[in-house]
Amino acid sequence: LQRALEDMPSPFAAIRYTGDDEIANIGAHRGHDGAILILGTGSIAHIRIDGKSETLGGYGFPISDEASGAWLGLESIRHSLRAYDGRIQKTIFTERVIHHFSDDILGLIAWMDAATATDYALFAPWVIEAGIEGDPVAYSIIQKAVAYIENFIEVIFQKGVTRCCLMGGLAVPFMPWLSNHISCKLSPSQGDALDGALILSGLKFLKSL
Repeated sequence: LQRALEDMPSPFAAIRYTGDDEIANIGAHRGHDGAILILGTGSIAHIRIDGKSETLGGYGFPISDEASGAWLGLESIRHSLRAYDGRIQKTIFTERVIHHFSDDILGLIAWMDAATATDYALFAPWVIEAGIEGDPVAYSIIQKAVAYIENFIEVIFQKGVTRCCLMGGLAVPFMPWLSNHISCKLSPSQGDALDGALILSGLKFLKSL
């Protein structure tokens, strides 16, 4: 698809197609080397060293996107069905998920057949909320997600970058759950994806920077 786009006639002197992960990384570090871990509906890490890019994860839901909103939703459904079966202890959280489908398991299965990553991600705030309140199932899901996040960050720094930013809609909710030795490695973002796109286009002076 990218080759087809690049072959299309364009009125511009030059054009570059890339992913939002690369421009978010460029914006986060004002064009300098660095890395980001995006935690949104999906998840992906982007590393940029000496102008060369590398990604970790981001292969698509459900085979990848660990610790993302979609992944949290999928884990919510899985645990709630186990609780419904009696294979694990029911909690307020698992009951809430099942009640969302009017206690109709066949209806839940029908929903699953057509559900997208975005549909699953709608349950992510429920997990965070229940985890804060101490629900054991939600807490276990969050701890599993934190393990994925911290592994991402450790591998990112092993690649040789000196700065890494946590970005995306779940970045702030997850920060308090990270261990101190991981959170202290993270840096605040210095810009966003739009800034990165402008920098990539060659614009040197940005008001936002």
